[in-house]
Amino acid sequence: MTSEEIDLLNFSNYVKASFFSRKLGQGGGVIILTREYLNFKCLKIPEIQSLLSEGEFEFCLAEIKTQEFSFVIGCIYRSPDSTNLNNFFTKLELLLDILCKKHKKVIIAGDFNIDVLTKDSKYNKFVNILSIYEMMYLVNFPTRVTEHSKTAIDNFITNLKPENVRTTGIITHISDHDGQIMELLNLKLKEIKLIRKQVRKIEQGNIETFCTNLNLES
Repeated sequence: MTSEEIDLLNFSNYVKASFFSRKLGQGGGVIILTREYLNFKCLKIPEIQSLLSEGEFEFCLAEIKTQEFSFVIGCIYRSPDSTNLNNFFTKLELLLDILCKKHKKVIIAGDFNIDVLTKDSKYNKFVNILSIYEMMYLVNFPTRVTEHSKTAIDNFITNLKPENVRTTGIITHISDHDGQIMELLNLKLKEIKLIRKQVRKIEQGNIETFCTNLNLES
C-alpha cells in the first residue's frame, strides 16, 4: 500500500502508530497499529531511518507508555527475494545497538525470513546477534506451512524476561503465513475511557446566518 492509501485506513478502536511504505516496488511495507487509548508516539530516529531499504530492510518504530513502564515496539520485513543477507544482519545489529542503548525494553515483530527451525549458518548468525544484546526470539513453531515445508520465518525478538511474555500462534486463513500473538504478562494497563462529544462548529458565517434567521422569526 502507498502512504496515501495507508492514511485512508480506518480500524475501529485502533490508530496508526507508525508505518513504512514502499515508494518503488509493490508489496512489502510494515505498519504498527495501537489501541486508541494507549499513550504512544511514532519514533523516527535518523540513524535508523538511514538503514531503511525496500525489500532488504523495511522497518517502523513506535514507543508505547503505560503507567507502569514504557517500551519500544518495531515491525520489520525482509523480502525472501533479498539476496544480500550480510547487509541485513549488519543493519539488524546496528538497529539493536541503537535501540538497546536508548531503551530498556525492546520488542520487534515481523517477517525476518530466517527459519529458526533450521539450525543452519543463517540461524547461528541471527542468534549470535541477538545474544550480544541479551535478546531472544520467541516463536519456535511453524508460521508458514505448505505442502512441502514448515518454516518459522515470522518472529518476535525482545529483551523482556521470559516470564513476562507468552507467544502463541493463530491460523488466520487470510494469508500463507499464520499469525502470532505475543502477550505481556504481569503488566497492568489502565484503560483510558474516551469521551466523545458532538459540538457545533462556530464560524462567523454561521453566526451571521443564525442572526438573520432569528430576525426573520420576529
